[in-house]
Amino acid sequence: MKIQKLNFFAVFFTICSLFIVGCQSSEGIENPKTRSKTKNLKNSQAQTKVSQARNILLFIGDGMGDAHITLARLMEKKKLFLDSFPVLGKLETFSLSNVVTDSAASATAMATGWKTLNGVLGMAPGKGKKLVPVQSLMEWLRGKGYSVGVVTTTRITHATPAAFLSHVERRYWEKKVARQYLKSGAQLFFGGGKKYFNKSLLRDFQKNGYRLVFSEKDLMKLHTFEKVLALFSRSHIPFELERSKEPSLLEMTKKAVELLEKGKRPFFLMVEGGRIDHGAHIHDAASVWRQLVGFDRAVGWAKDWAAKREDTLVVVTADHATGGLAVSKNFRPQYLKSIRHSAEELAKRVQRGEEAEALLRKLGYIQKLTKREKQWLKLASLQKNGYLLAKTIGHILSRRAGVYFYPLEYGSFKGFQRPEHSGVDVSLYAFGPGEHLFGKTMLNSKLPIYLAKALGEEFHPQMKTRKRKQHEKTGD
Repeated sequence: MKIQKLNFFAVFFTICSLFIVGCQSSEGIENPKTRSKTKNLKNSQAQTKVSQARNILLFIGDGMGDAHITLARLMEKKKLFLDSFPVLGKLETFSLSNVVTDSAASATAMATGWKTLNGVLGMAPGKGKKLVPVQSLMEWLRGKGYSVGVVTTTRITHATPAAFLSHVERRYWEKKVARQYLKSGAQLFFGGGKKYFNKSLLRDFQKNGYRLVFSEKDLMKLHTFEKVLALFSRSHIPFELERSKEPSLLEMTKKAVELLEKGKRPFFLMVEGGRIDHGAHIHDAASVWRQLVGFDRAVGWAKDWAAKREDTLVVVTADHATGGLAVSKNFRPQYLKSIRHSAEELAKRVQRGEEAEALLRKLGYIQKLTKREKQWLKLASLQKNGYLLAKTIGHILSRRAGVYFYPLEYGSFKGFQRPEHSGVDVSLYAFGPGEHLFGKTMLNSKLPIYLAKALGEEFHPQMKTRKRKQHEKTGD
């Protein structure tokens, strides 16, 4: 009898123990199915948290084709910051004028969602082909309370920045662009181009609440959220090979983001590496490389900054490719590294009286010009055109480095008439909330629509006189 009672209590305590352990297990230890569901829920919540961007940093490498990027990577002997972006797509760049766009038409497409004619900024053909102003995404976001601004190594009135905040029929009307900026409501303008801002216009900017800045030293003194017009050079900021007192694109980008961040508002900043294009126009491989690396450093810093915040989308692309650049099997990177002057600077020295062959020999770039190279320089000198002279010098030095551009001898030498840009697609990189939207080939006019989507907004490109569908039927 005692044994039966002991057995009964043993069984009872065993059952109770199992019950308690079971309860503890269900409270403190997840089974695989439960753990999987919990993990998926947490991932979903994390994705929801960062699925919508608050800010946008749009980087545009003017003239930056894939070959230009390859050249920079080969010269650096390492991956670029661009190469670390998780999403890669392509943009089709043609304009309404031609399969080959210019910066004005391409920037207008990327800024407003409208394809337009070469040479036109912030406008598109309307009824009767009359040019009509079209609203940019930047202007639209500014109206919704965003802070907006542009940073560039060119004149701030140049084609790419101007497409985001002005509306002119001819890209060369830069004085008009400068006046339109006054009423743009933009938070900041950083770049060159002081020659288009006379004293009267600068006073008007001050009256509109803008702080005027003309040096890197004064730029670095800014630490509060305020409107800024910063002009660091009379025209474009010098090439990296000559830049000294002007801030780099990285420095300007960092300061712009610092000031916008202090505004506590969401923001849209466009940053242009504008002189990649200029280097390619004058067939100057050394400058293309240096300018692209400077652009890439600004991109790399922005990506790191955005990664820490998790609320900023960084998109990098180009308006078109320039110069028909190609790296050949004759590539000589050490020779290219030895070039310490831009072709633009060398041309200025020749125009000031130095003999071209003697100058290039003195600097150690050549021992002797070939008969063909002498002919090119002679014909360029007869044109009395600094741009053509720079292009010829750049062409000669780049060929010796094994980097080729469009040939100078196309057709007649009169004016060196050559196509400058090319109609190839350009790469599109994305990192941050909404990055998945950009991993495909799309028209450049689709870019602002997807940028808005990343912000959780719907941007419908609009023309004052009629609907988009009457003007352009586009698809991905």
